[in-house]
Amino acid sequence: MNTLEEIEISTKETVKMITERFYKGEIDQFQYMEQIHTCCAMIDGFCDSLKRSRKQDTELILRFVNLRDDIIQPVMQMVYDTITFSVESECDYMVLAV
Repeated sequence: MNTLEEIEISTKETVKMITERFYKGEIDQFQYMEQIHTCCAMIDGFCDSLKRSRKQDTELILRFVNLRDDIIQPVMQMVYDTITFSVESECDYMVLAV
């Protein structure tokens, strides 16, 4: 197994651990989102480095981009749900105030 495969596996295991801690209530939603974002930023750093050093290795870069997108999806859904809930709550408040 090469170093980049080890990074991919390690990142997946880290995200799994963070997610488990969130669902067990050991960390709150903000901490969960922040830690997942940090993992994604790390992957972006690897992608930038790969682009500079291995310009022709687009398959590997694409693997890391897909990994990052898979990791960030639940966080983006949380952000969307929070915004939607806030807007709906504000609309409900305005209707009740009238």
